[in-house]
Amino acid sequence: MTPTPNPSAETTKALVPAVLVAAGRSRRLGGSVPKVWLELAGESVLLHSLRALRGASSVGPIVVVAPEEDHAAIADLVQAQDLGPVTCTRGGEARTDSVRQGLLALDANCGLVLVHDAARPLVLSSDIDELVQVARSSGAALLASPVRDSLHQAQEDRAIKAVPREDLWAAETPQIMDRDLLLEISSEARKQGLSPTDEATLYEIFVGPISLVRSSAPNPKLTWAPDLAFFEFILHGRHNPRSSPS
Repeated sequence: MTPTPNPSAETTKALVPAVLVAAGRSRRLGGSVPKVWLELAGESVLLHSLRALRGASSVGPIVVVAPEEDHAAIADLVQAQDLGPVTCTRGGEARTDSVRQGLLALDANCGLVLVHDAARPLVLSSDIDELVQVARSSGAALLASPVRDSLHQAQEDRAIKAVPREDLWAAETPQIMDRDLLLEISSEARKQGLSPTDEATLYEIFVGPISLVRSSAPNPKLTWAPDLAFFEFILHGRHNPRSSPS
């Protein structure tokens, strides 16, 4: 398989559609409320993620992949916040299935598509725009951050071997590549019994290296309940930079 050729100057002016994955069941977070509906600085996690996408000048229509029972609430949220055009589609059992459902809700041959996890509500719109710009030149790109901590291979609850962190990056979302190519390689992965955790891994397996765009600000994934307090601390620092610790 080969990556999508560089688009023409006319194509690069087109807005890139986005798939926002909000179908997770929040097993690790605990509680009865899905994490995308938890309150973050007075608003839902989902709203923060939608705002980040809509704030990017390069992003066009958005498909939210979510349980069917959430579709009406999402439609009301989009209308109230004037975040359209946004449509909804049902998710699947696994994240890869949900991404596939989102891709199928878009037109074939639409070109590049951006995939983002709604559980990463702190992504900056400016980083999204930079990601799109890089992907328009290289064919595919992902947002990521270099690994800062020391890494150790573990066996049960014991660290047994240090792992060099040089040249290691922590993958984030959004990730962006050609819609039809992504559907093709995800189908091939299913045939081979592979279950990659993100689109970049699929691309690396079946196509080749993918461009990295470094996050200019923290873009963590909401995974555990204590994360919310940390996320609010980050947001407070963004809105009140003088009060942030130096």
